[in-house]
Amino acid sequence: MKQYAGQLTFSTLLVSFTLTLIAFFPISSNAQKRKLNPALFRNYVKPNSNVDVKTVADQKVRETTTTTSNNIVVPDKGKSVILYQDRVTKIDMVSLKKYDSVTEGKLPDKDVKVIPELHVEAATGNGGTLTYRILFTMKQPLSYDASSNSFKGKIGFLLMSDSDNTVPVKEPVKIEVRSDKTKSIVPDKVAIDHLSIESTDVDLVADNVADSISVSVSTVSHPEGYVTFLQVEPALEISTNRKELQGFGIEETDIDVKLKGSTSADSVKVVFSAEKGTITPGSINVKFRDPAIVTLRSQGLGNSKITASASSLNSSSLVFMFNFPWAFLLASLIGGLLGGFVKFLSSDKKKKFLQKIVIGGVLTGLIVAAAYYGLGISVIGIKISAFVNEIAVFALSALGAIVGIRLPKPAVSE
Repeated sequence: MKQYAGQLTFSTLLVSFTLTLIAFFPISSNAQKRKLNPALFRNYVKPNSNVDVKTVADQKVRETTTTTSNNIVVPDKGKSVILYQDRVTKIDMVSLKKYDSVTEGKLPDKDVKVIPELHVEAATGNGGTLTYRILFTMKQPLSYDASSNSFKGKIGFLLMSDSDNTVPVKEPVKIEVRSDKTKSIVPDKVAIDHLSIESTDVDLVADNVADSISVSVSTVSHPEGYVTFLQVEPALEISTNRKELQGFGIEETDIDVKLKGSTSADSVKVVFSAEKGTITPGSINVKFRDPAIVTLRSQGLGNSKITASASSLNSSSLVFMFNFPWAFLLASLIGGLLGGFVKFLSSDKKKKFLQKIVIGGVLTGLIVAAAYYGLGISVIGIKISAFVNEIAVFALSALGAIVGIRLPKPAVSE
């Protein structure tokens, strides 16, 4: 009986051990790890530099270990993220060539930046390893938009494989973009679920920025965010309070000239051109901190495009409308008519000269007003407002009709 009990106990232990062994193998298989070949990242990670290896599942960091770049061990299954720096860097030349290849020239390669994370996954289907990084570039630099009076830019994010595998990623890579220097970021959160192009784009709008703005890019592995700086393109802007002028050189207006997007103390030479009209001066040196003013005088009738350009900045333009000077003509005729009538009443000539005096006053008033506002010449020895308005034109014409034209006497040589 005791022998039977001993055999039963032994059999029970054997069965238990076997079941435990069977259960252990799947666990140990899931827990298997492998060393990552440093050749995968030798172009951008220094040998034996310290790195953080984070195990990520379901968009959460499950485990973090610190090691050196020559001894990175990752699980056979699941996803690991290797953080090899604490700041955003420019792409290295070897990776840039690959970037140009995978983007097929559809994305700018002037200033490509890299989030310092290497994502490692077991490739689905072929049993290999998929490694990739997060890259971004300015698809549209932060440049001034006159219609909205703001600076607009567009960032393009993409995942670029560093391995030969190009299989789909297992789960989307989530990114959040933040900045206290912007008015809006749309969208501020993105999820990238594919390698290479098409890029996932983020639009930024900012007011009154200069030189550069700081932007934080956060990932699941580094929620604190990586800070990077986006350059602001300086801009040339011309503006005016008026877009319509009386034509034929009768009227002029001021054009404000400003440089935006920089705190530099330098000045830039701005050159002006006009389809019609005269700009004074035709070119001017403008400092970034100090706006300037030029003057446009009308010429003829119709539309005129005014363009300001500088060698290192974008061009800026305005369109003016030169109208027939009805207001000027009417104010001048009425002023001359009234002035001529006043001159008649104050003269001792007979009434039969009324028509002659009044018509002469009308014509004299028109000539005086045209000479003053068209040529800047006062032929009556009186200066009035330089700005064309009905009251000023009326008063000048009336005075011209009363006092008459007084041509300057030529200088007499001794």
